[in-house]
Amino acid sequence: MRARVGMSAMALGLSLLGGAVVEFPAATAAPAAPAHTKSGKQCPAKQVKKVWRGGTSKQCPNLPDELDHLFYQGPQYTTALRRKYRERTLFIQLRLHDLGYGPIVRDGYYGTQTKDVVKRYQRRKGLVVDGKVGLQTWKSLFGLGRA
Repeated sequence: MRARVGMSAMALGLSLLGGAVVEFPAATAAPAAPAHTKSGKQCPAKQVKKVWRGGTSKQCPNLPDELDHLFYQGPQYTTALRRKYRERTLFIQLRLHDLGYGPIVRDGYYGTQTKDVVKRYQRRKGLVVDGKVGLQTWKSLFGLGRA
């Protein structure tokens, strides 16, 4: 994040000085999300649930830090990837369950049931009701205000 801010400030300074076009190499792009398992993969649902409830996991040593921050990474969470396990989908499902929205299976797959529960949450919170967890819904779910 700091690198992006620094580059933006540098680009602004250069444009004020001479209007030069500044291109940055791909190596300066934002870093990818940290891998949570020692093998570099996403954590299994069982481990995420354990850490979510306050436990620890030797298999997923970086997961507690991720749960402390819960940054939104950009893509919307929809049924488009319903056959693909996603750690972040599990975070959404666990949060909705904790808030009393259900029934909801907490398995890391964004299926029709998760979409319906998200719609119910969005309706009650006065958000756009589309069944997709984008930035606005993410911020509302995790207590970060409205987008």
